[in-house]
Amino acid sequence: MNVQHTIIKSITEQLYVHNYLVVPNFGGFVLKTQSAQLNFNGVVIIPPSKTISFNAQLKQNDGVLAICLQSKLNCTANEALNYLNDFATYCTSILNTSKRITFENIGFFYIDFENNICFEPQTNTNFLTSSFGLTPLTLKKIEVETIKKQTLFVDKTHQKAIQQPIITTKNYKKVIIPTLIAITMASLLALFISNNKITGSLKATILGTNTKINYKPLTYLELKLQTNNNLNTTYVADANGIATLNLEETKTIFVNTVANLSTNNLAVTTKKTTAKHSPNFETVATNSYKIVLGCFGIVENAERMISTLKNSNINANLSGKNNNGLFIVSNGSFATKQAALEQLAQIKGTCPNAWIKNPE
Repeated sequence: MNVQHTIIKSITEQLYVHNYLVVPNFGGFVLKTQSAQLNFNGVVIIPPSKTISFNAQLKQNDGVLAICLQSKLNCTANEALNYLNDFATYCTSILNTSKRITFENIGFFYIDFENNICFEPQTNTNFLTSSFGLTPLTLKKIEVETIKKQTLFVDKTHQKAIQQPIITTKNYKKVIIPTLIAITMASLLALFISNNKITGSLKATILGTNTKINYKPLTYLELKLQTNNNLNTTYVADANGIATLNLEETKTIFVNTVANLSTNNLAVTTKKTTAKHSPNFETVATNSYKIVLGCFGIVENAERMISTLKNSNINANLSGKNNNGLFIVSNGSFATKQAALEQLAQIKGTCPNAWIKNPE
């Protein structure tokens, strides 16, 4: 293969990669991407391609062909440039003598009447690599064949249909089996209820009762009862009628004095106990809201609760006695109810049974 054929083959290869390629001292090729087209009166679909054109004014060397020739001919850059200059001189001389020269798979050049170099690209070469293998598609019109319907005359004989009784069978198993299962489950549930004592939320769910717990007493491990040597035991009840008795360090019982009076007819009297020392009451305005933490019949128990809460960084003081003679442990007084509610929300985690007392 001579140098001219090598240069033409290199031009073809580089046009698949570059959209701009210059043959020094001869001209440059410019490629432009073109989308799919419908030609020949809408009969042929041409795939996307690259249209190639030639500009004889582009003679400045861009170095692409020179680098390609260095690799193929194993020569230096100066030698490759000399080969390209000789190729341009060769093409110009052919055009001046024969008026026509063809580059394989690219197109052909010719000289017009004004001695200008013209280029005609080859239409069967597509330099767009994404359309490789795609050929023009010819459309054919689909002819619809019409089939004429033929009327067939057939002798019809009418026979009297013999009506037979329709016997319908019902599947009773689908009804009986679920009914037996439901009756068995209801019987087992009734037997379980009759043989077991059901209380709490389960009793409310099954029997439909709506019981509410009115009071949930608190247990303080360090509380103690004042010793009383009198034969007639006096229960000290709080505002809800609940009396607390500490039997041992870990055992505490709560006595509902109101219930005992109505059922057991016990003579329970609420008596004011005499404190061993004078309690220190906090001065509180009568027209203020108070957060009550607890009520105690024995002042030592109230002071013990105050000490425990202060160790937990909660303000607690004795704010006086209520109408039942119980010592009130409060968290302070507030001018508005909104301020009291905000303080109550902060201590609700430590003192869940705290509540707000309205002004007297």
